[in-house]
Amino acid sequence: MGMHPDLDVSVEIALRRMITLVSNRVGISRAEAYMLCALAGDLRITQTVNREKGVHMMIRKALV
Repeated sequence: MGMHPDLDVSVEIALRRMITLVSNRVGISRAEAYMLCALAGDLRITQTVNREKGVHMMIRKALV
């Protein structure tokens, strides 16, 4: 999940956190985790309230 006033930065935060989670859980490199997230991850807008934008990234549990 990423929270920031700028939606693009929120996306970057959420993606970086997912890359870290996937690479640690599956035991693959960050580059491989990035490729998996790019192919199978979904970014969703969580909130756009009080000038804060929230984004969360989801990936099927079967893949990790």
